[in-house]
Amino acid sequence: MNKEKIGAILRKTRKAHGKSLIDMEPISGYGKTTLSNMENGFPSVSDDKYIHYAKTLNIAEKLFGIVSKEEEKERFLEKRMFEIEPIVFASPSIALNQINNIENMILEHSSLLPVMHYIKGRCFFAQDKWKEAQESILESVELLQDVQKWKYSKSSRYVTTL
Repeated sequence: MNKEKIGAILRKTRKAHGKSLIDMEPISGYGKTTLSNMENGFPSVSDDKYIHYAKTLNIAEKLFGIVSKEEEKERFLEKRMFEIEPIVFASPSIALNQINNIENMILEHSSLLPVMHYIKGRCFFAQDKWKEAQESILESVELLQDVQKWKYSKSSRYVTTL
């Protein structure tokens, strides 16, 4: 681990969000001295602390390739929905059945709900179920607006939690 380079990235990220070391203390769980030592690339600071601080700044994946179990699950579901969507053309009932099979997992990931409802709407439309299609598509649009707000606040998570 090149702690000097990682430290510089940590500092740049923190400053890009307009936060001081003192601001970051309660969020990261580390004192300003430890945070400063990390940002200066001190080798005496453990790798785990660098990783934790990077997670706090939402850049652990970028720096270390670390992905949480939830992120892995969400990526799996995104991939699965991407695979299901083309099936709508050939067999909307099969596509709808496959979406229904993973719906409980999708419900845990609010950012995927609009896509799920959109695919369901397309399935209903292909089956000439106009009312269900309209309801699903409208639900997709409403959820998409909510997700956009959620993604904005998540992208600046530590900034908005102060």
